[in-house]
Amino acid sequence: PGFCRFHLLDPWLKLKRKLVTDLHNNKMGRIPQEPAFDSEEKKISGVDTQHSGDDECQKNNSDRSLSAVSWPSALNFIKLKSEKTGKEYSAICQQHMEDMAHAGLRLTDADLTPMEFVTRRTKHGISIQAEKARVVGVPFSDLQCVRHTSDFDMDAKTVFDVYVRLNYTKAIDQYTYLVQLLEKIDYVGDRFSWAHVAYTADKIVPFFAHREFVTFDFVDAENLMLVSRSCLHPRRPQTMDPTCLHGILGTFSKRPSRTIRSPLCYFLRIIPLGEKKCRVVQFQYSDIGGIVPPVEQTKAVVKFGLRSMNRFYRLLRRAQAKGLEVGPETKGYLANPLLPKWHKPVAKMIPGL
Repeated sequence: PGFCRFHLLDPWLKLKRKLVTDLHNNKMGRIPQEPAFDSEEKKISGVDTQHSGDDECQKNNSDRSLSAVSWPSALNFIKLKSEKTGKEYSAICQQHMEDMAHAGLRLTDADLTPMEFVTRRTKHGISIQAEKARVVGVPFSDLQCVRHTSDFDMDAKTVFDVYVRLNYTKAIDQYTYLVQLLEKIDYVGDRFSWAHVAYTADKIVPFFAHREFVTFDFVDAENLMLVSRSCLHPRRPQTMDPTCLHGILGTFSKRPSRTIRSPLCYFLRIIPLGEKKCRVVQFQYSDIGGIVPPVEQTKAVVKFGLRSMNRFYRLLRRAQAKGLEVGPETKGYLANPLLPKWHKPVAKMIPGL
């Protein structure tokens, strides 16, 4: 009886106590954490480097000085539209794009931003490495950003074009059920292909409210990088925190009255390594809040990245085998995937795939 109580009941009691604590802190659990960034990165003390995986990589990362990472603060379009007009408005948007692109180049470079090794998985002919790091301004030490890296034997520009075309489809995020273009951002120059503010709604945790994202998205054609950063926009003001009743009713509704607004910082960069070889680097931070504990969410993001990058590689191979028209010199190369409208099916964005 003592053995059964210890091994069967104790885990459940611990989980119950944790859920009660989370629900006490907020009606739906935790409030999503948007990082409160400082001007400089802070050093981390006592980073745990005892994890399974490649011993050599663990040793290299443990010898390095690991730092908490940061990126530019979210852009407030509500304030901008009320205070700025014309050239000032465009200049601020373009400066934000420049700052985010600079941050993306730093965070997707393992030499500039070393992270804690998590795991390496080889499947379907590719090896994918996952790393994590703490984030400046996030009170939960277990809620960390995650970076995935893998080398593909394919042309870098073709790989990037395929990803841009599929970015808002179910091939990249199976939880998304609604995407709307809120505002198209005009940019003068050749570096950025397009920029816009998008609204994305996801069904992630059934019966505990939908998650929504309002992001400033753009493509850096010069560095083959896609950027997605949370922002505030008047066309999609944040709703009040949903109660349990809203969460349950929202599960059966396509457009619930209240949702959980989640922060996001995402970079997808393709680094050319030769004529027919490239490195795919995916960096992301988010907090879906609710009843999901921070440590479990980081684990889920690691698994999500491993699955999504592997699925993306298989789609690339399929497009290559079928000889589909993607990459440079093809129609729609690095075009805005939300124009003229959003398409969820993969075949709508790349016919024949």
